[in-house]
Amino acid sequence: MPGASGGPLKSRGGDVSPVSGSLGYVRGMTSRPGKVVLAGLEFHARHGVYEEELRFGARFVVDLDLEWDFTHLSDHIDATVNYALVYESVRHEVTEKHFKLIEMLAERIAARILQEHSRLARVTVRVHKPHAPIPGIFRDVYAEVIREQVGTPGQDAAQESRAG
Repeated sequence: MPGASGGPLKSRGGDVSPVSGSLGYVRGMTSRPGKVVLAGLEFHARHGVYEEELRFGARFVVDLDLEWDFTHLSDHIDATVNYALVYESVRHEVTEKHFKLIEMLAERIAARILQEHSRLARVTVRVHKPHAPIPGIFRDVYAEVIREQVGTPGQDAAQESRAG
């Protein structure tokens, strides 16, 4: 439903026309920051400082917030960040590499995602280790990193384009 007066809707980036079937950007709109969230990616992996963690492995859960400018987004896979490719990169880092610290795993995931998807402006990575070897009752342990793209996002969207 448009604004109460029947006029354009307000957004952080400017007015948005309520034209059906179109984003209907109003002239002068500069950007539309957006976010895609991948939550609860679960993997069995072998990370930790203790021998038992490396031998038996444990469950790790990864959440990602992927942020970029949605201003000129169209309804095509090559115009966005392909989160199937993001998932595969995360899976590879978590299951095929070994880190002592979940902080380093989170850092490595963030660096790889930003490198492979230049359209991204910022990524937040949370690596949960719900069964960390802590002598006590707790719900979760996680490490979080927030990293921003160096340079101008979108200069090379070749990987996203190849996936579509």
